[in-house]
Amino acid sequence: MSRVLIVGSHREQDEGRERFAEICEEIGYQLASAGHQLAVCSPSAECADPHVVAGANRAGTADQPARVTHFLSSEDLEALDGADAYPSERHPTLDLNTVITHEGWFSTYDLAVENCDILRFLRGHGWQPGPPMPCACHGRGSIWTGVGVADGETATSKALSSMLG
Repeated sequence: MSRVLIVGSHREQDEGRERFAEICEEIGYQLASAGHQLAVCSPSAECADPHVVAGANRAGTADQPARVTHFLSSEDLEALDGADAYPSERHPTLDLNTVITHEGWFSTYDLAVENCDILRFLRGHGWQPGPPMPCACHGRGSIWTGVGVADGETATSKALSSMLG
C-alpha cells in the first residue's frame, strides 16, 4: 500500500474547527482502513495531523495496527517539552514510527514528502481534499500498480483520481 501525507490547517479564528477535525479524522480512518501508511508532521491541533492520527487509531486494531510515521521538527520537539505527541496510552492501535529531523518545519515537511508516495491536501472553505499528487517516490513504481501507469511515466488525472478516490 501507499505512504500518504495529509497536509492542511485552519486558522484559530476560523469557524468550523470541529468540522475540520471531523474531516481530517475521517480521512485518516478511511486511508488506514484501506491499509495505507500515513505520515504526519505537526502535533498542533490547528493542523490536520493529530486528527488524521486519531482516525488512524480508530481504524487500527491490536492485531492489525495502523501504521503512522511522525516526522517531528526541532521546533515541535522543543514545544512538546519531553512529552510524546501521540502517546501509546491514547493511541493503542498505532504502529508509530517517530523520525526526529533536527530541522525546521519547512525542511521537515520536505523530508516527509520525499518519503511518501502520495500527498493529499485539504483546500478551500470546507477543507475538501485536493486530488492525490505523487511525491518524489525515489523511483518506486509500486504506487502506480493497478492504475495503468508504468514506472517512470506521468500519471493521468484519471489515474491519480483512482488512486485514493
